[in-house]
Amino acid sequence: MRVVAHAKIEPIQNLRGLAVLLTVLAHLPLTTAPWQWAGLPAPYWIGVVLFYGVSGYIIFLTTEKKGWDDLSSFYVRRLMRIGPVLCLSCSIAMLMALAVPHGVALVDQFFPPIDSMSRNVASQLLLIGNFAPYLGMTVPLSILGLWSNSVEGQFYLLPAA
Repeated sequence: MRVVAHAKIEPIQNLRGLAVLLTVLAHLPLTTAPWQWAGLPAPYWIGVVLFYGVSGYIIFLTTEKKGWDDLSSFYVRRLMRIGPVLCLSCSIAMLMALAVPHGVALVDQFFPPIDSMSRNVASQLLLIGNFAPYLGMTVPLSILGLWSNSVEGQFYLLPAA
């Protein structure tokens, strides 16, 4: 049975908007501080999970509409969309790790020495950056947000497996 994808599905767009709002709130100290004072985790993290769920559903509708035989072109389009920005971000982080003076805690949290940064960048480019902490690596704050690219890449590989 083929699913007919419409240009915009209003409830899905509303969920996407809610997911974005919750994710933004999760990154604002003003909104997370009351939860921290109460000793509770801020519930806004659910926005990331919701966003991935909505994205997965939209990807399913898109590939179902075009047919699963078009899956390889989907992967190429995603790689062309995500790859350049990922490579640019990692390159800038590597250059900064080379350029900044080390030994200052705050600087090293963002841009550690080049050997540590290169391991972290490699994990991001191989789309396993979300596993870096489990591999014993301390992820620099400058590339911490790139974990979602790894999750997205792994998510896209599931249909191919």
